[in-house]
Amino acid sequence: MQSIASILFCALSRLVSAEDAPAKFTVTWSTNIEGAEDGNKDIVAEFDRSLAPIGVDRIWALVNDNFYDEAAFFRVVPDFLVQFGIAATPDKNLAYEAIGDDPANDLSNTVGTISFGHAHDANSRTTQIFVNTADNAHLDAENYVVVGEIVKGMDLLTKHIINPNDIYPTDDGEGVNQAHYWEGGNEWLLEHYPNINLIKSTSVSEGPAEDGL
Repeated sequence: MQSIASILFCALSRLVSAEDAPAKFTVTWSTNIEGAEDGNKDIVAEFDRSLAPIGVDRIWALVNDNFYDEAAFFRVVPDFLVQFGIAATPDKNLAYEAIGDDPANDLSNTVGTISFGHAHDANSRTTQIFVNTADNAHLDAENYVVVGEIVKGMDLLTKHIINPNDIYPTDDGEGVNQAHYWEGGNEWLLEHYPNINLIKSTSVSEGPAEDGL
């Protein structure tokens, strides 16, 4: 049974998630990914509400709730994508219900673009997003609508990120068991994947990035 505090937390989070995002905003995720020649560990993304208002409103809610802080890059498939968006604490996962689908826009799932992960059902996007590390135009027809774009730090995701499957190999090569991570949070995750890369903190500012959509 959920505690009163947990129920209130969920209710407040849903109120936040209903707030409209600004026309454009920039998110900086500070990570623990090492190896860049200039020492950079930040991934900067830009989001444009006109492209996908439902999804971008959800991103706005998540980043203002610090949902992604301490969240792991739990799925790394070379020459395909990097995925994240399971919270470090399980209660936060419970706070966000599925949102509706955005209609297709003019953007394709090319390198550096960001889309929501979702189930095969319609209207099943929640908190998980992925960055395309290859040109994945075939995803366009599967309702993976682009919601944003990486404008700095893409090399961290293509060259320097740790693949969880290299830490704890799985038969399917898909990395972290998402169900176990969703239910157990970072307490479970770090026991099995102690060196996994994480988002350490999030900052957000209104307006476009210097080089963006």
